[in-house]
Order: sequence, then structure tokens, then C-alpha cells
Amino acid sequence: KECVTTQSTWGQRFSKMGGMAKDKILELSKGFRGRRGNCVNIARRAVEKALQYAYRDRRVRKRELRSSWILAVNAGGREHGVKYSEFIWGLNAQNITLNRKVLSEIAQTEPYSFKVVAGLAQKGVEQMKKAQEEYAKVHPRPISPIVLLKQRADADLVAITAAKAEKARAAKLAEEQ
Repeated sequence: KECVTTQSTWGQRFSKMGGMAKDKILELSKGFRGRRGNCVNIARRAVEKALQYAYRDRRVRKRELRSSWILAVNAGGREHGVKYSEFIWGLNAQNITLNRKVLSEIAQTEPYSFKVVAGLAQKGVEQMKKAQEEYAKVHPRPISPIVLLKQRADADLVAITAAKAEKARAAKLAEEQ
């Protein structure tokens, strides 16, 4: 049955839209509560909103899966003394291209295999840290602006105190003469 409802602004905007046929809308709105499931005008709005949520949440699901994989890899890595960021950094340094999904499955189902992977990641981290130290010896880091300002302020303070001391000495010599 079709319910007769007053035209809202939504109905005025979308009533002439081609859109889905009445049968399709009612089929998609099965299981909705109240008139949202059996009145076409109301069901059309409910179905439209449901499809918007479905579109959005297909992307949210991917985000949530990735974050759960990261949690599993982090937990597995910390069991072997490696933080997640260092774990991934070490794997990249060793040219190991396992994605987070595979790493999480290994961490959960094969702890001995994951231990080997964690060991490789630790070796990669050590190699990268050594490389950074060698690079720092050749290319010293530039001084940060904050440190530079502090050094200038200290130099200015020393100059001011030296000038005051010089004035005091000059005044003392003038008094003695």
C-alpha cells in the first residue's frame, strides 16, 4: 500500500528524479520500522539515507580493518621488544615487503615465524641507526632556531655584563685619581 503524505522540501526536490521504481524501494526498505518500510515516500528517504551510510561505511570498514591489523602487529612486536614504528622501519630497511594484514595473521597464528620477522626488523633498525650516526658525522645537523636564539641571548647577556663591569672599573679609576 502507498501512504499519502504531504510534500516536504525533500519530496519537492527529489520526486521528479528518475531514481528507483516503487517496487525496488519497497524491496530495499524491508525490515525498516514503522511507515519507513511500507510507505513509498517515507521509504524512499529512508532507503536513500541507508545507501549513503552504506557507501560511507564501506570505506570506514577498510580503515577499521587496517587499524586492527596494526594493533595485532604492534602487540606481536612488543612481545619481542620492538615498537610498531621501529618494526615497520626495520622491515623497510631489510626490503621485506609484507603488508600489515599478512603480518597480523603471522603474529596471531604463527608466533615462531613472527619472532624471526621481528628479529630481522631489529637488525634493520640497528643498521639504520648506524647509518644515521655515520651520516651525522659527515653532515652535522644544523642548529635549530631556538638554540641559535638562546646562544645569541647568552652572548648579548655576556656583552652587557662586560660593559657594566668596564664602566664600574672606569668609575673606580676616576675616583682614585
